[in-house]
Amino acid sequence: MKVAMMRTYKSPGRLGRITSLVCNHYGLDFFFFNPEDVNFKTKTINGLFYINGRWRRQETGFPLAVDNEVTHDQAFMQALDKECYLTCHLIGSKHEVFERLRKAGGFEEVLIPYISVKSAKSIYDFMEEHGHTLLKPIVSNQGRNIYTVEFEKKGIMVHTDTTSEFMTKTEFNDFYKKILKPRVYIAQPFIQSKNSQGNPIDVRMHVRKNINGDWRNAAIYPRIGIGKGITSNISQGGGVSPLNSFLAAKYGDKWEEVRDRLFEVSSWFPKKFEELYDYDFDAFGIDFGLDENGKLWLFEVNTSPGVKYFVAEDAELRAQYLKHCAEKYGVNKEPYVKAEFKLH
Repeated sequence: MKVAMMRTYKSPGRLGRITSLVCNHYGLDFFFFNPEDVNFKTKTINGLFYINGRWRRQETGFPLAVDNEVTHDQAFMQALDKECYLTCHLIGSKHEVFERLRKAGGFEEVLIPYISVKSAKSIYDFMEEHGHTLLKPIVSNQGRNIYTVEFEKKGIMVHTDTTSEFMTKTEFNDFYKKILKPRVYIAQPFIQSKNSQGNPIDVRMHVRKNINGDWRNAAIYPRIGIGKGITSNISQGGGVSPLNSFLAAKYGDKWEEVRDRLFEVSSWFPKKFEELYDYDFDAFGIDFGLDENGKLWLFEVNTSPGVKYFVAEDAELRAQYLKHCAEKYGVNKEPYVKAEFKLH
């Protein structure tokens, strides 16, 4: 059975190499390609095959299943979707995701209250009810353009990862019009998710489907930001930590309770979240904050989670799910709902 990985970049890299080796273990014929390699007229792909320790280019037909990146070319994505099963789909903006969760119900124990920011006044009203407030754009940007705001005397303190600035209400109204309004923001209570040194932290649940199409944990790990910033996004610096030692340092004798809660949530959240959509997903990166009491608060859900620290664990499940999809949708031709590839 032929399967593939499609990315907009041209080098398969370490992930492509390890996925190819694992696919070979499962009897799959794996290759790598990017959109420029595809010829829909001849129904061929000029793909890269990993043969005897080297990537070699060969012309081949369409695979049964593709571990894909969602590109900005909607027409290309829809054309490729007609030829083979695509494992990765879009979930929508932060606002759309949290709206689905709120309307569906059943997520209240981890869902942070929020509003879609419509005006500076809507921020003031939210701060009156919830105090220190987080403002973040509805479209993910790797932790950038995020602010927290809080009342102070006759004005408002506006914090970023590196700065704090006092503004009068007149100045904040101007800040809203120039900075916040054009990007479209949501407001949430600011969860103090920090380690003992005051650095921002969250816990990433990296989940993928296995050879049976069931959700499994590829990795659950704390991410620690640098300094006293707002986010722990490691693309901007910071790092990761082993889960058990991190929880023991933060929660003492109660660390096992927090760990068990993390694994308990990971056992039901991916499946329940996927059920909010008409089509299937292959992987999620689910980010939770942890407050001082060890309570979990959902920060964000992402598709195509990064694999920098867990390439082998991810590649094993990735190859397994490609085999599952190739058999189910390619060989057995089971029907499935095709997704629209509309970027936000």
